[in-house]
Amino acid sequence: MRPCPLRAHAFSSHTYKAMERIHAILPDGSIIRDVEVFRHLYEAVGLGWVYAITRYAPVLDAANALYGVWAKYRTQITGAQAYLQA
Repeated sequence: MRPCPLRAHAFSSHTYKAMERIHAILPDGSIIRDVEVFRHLYEAVGLGWVYAITRYAPVLDAANALYGVWAKYRTQITGAQAYLQA
């Protein structure tokens, strides 16, 4: 594996906080996060049907809970944590 030019010590605590979960800023300036971001992204490329069910609050809540588990462990699962700390 090649060395990472952006070492862990180069990131501020704010950067790590921002990297904990996906978020996006909409054109109107509002901030969205978690599964809602994916829904907007898929809608933008014409695949909105993939996440359309998350428009229902109970489904969105469940999807966000699952995403929360993924977000918490994704760097460990993908090996990115070791890459950033190398």
